[in-house]
Amino acid sequence: MSNVVYIVLLFVCILTNAGGGILMKMGSKNVAFGQGESIVKTGLTMITNWQLIVGIVFYGLSFIFSTLVYTKISLNIAYPIAVGSSFLLISIASVLFFSEKFTPIQIFGSILLITGIIMIASNLKRA
Repeated sequence: MSNVVYIVLLFVCILTNAGGGILMKMGSKNVAFGQGESIVKTGLTMITNWQLIVGIVFYGLSFIFSTLVYTKISLNIAYPIAVGSSFLLISIASVLFFSEKFTPIQIFGSILLITGIIMIASNLKRA
């Protein structure tokens, strides 16, 4: 397979990883953990929550795609790109979907993260 396929797989890995986290946050709104509910009732709520189930499936797909990516792209390049990009997508989604705050220091950190991802990705073609 060509390198383009592995880059696409890396992108899909990032999307499924971020999607898993976002869906788990969405599903967690329906989990009454620490609010006097029994652990059994909390567990039943979790295993019947479609958002949590799909989030787990997304995490599983991310695992599969990352494993495929690591067969061709160096771990010290692919992993930081995947984790950093997932972090950025989740940060953006948290502001858009959950009305969470994004402070100036987080914005500055994200700019540094983007810079780092670009620097690491510049080695992708040479790896």
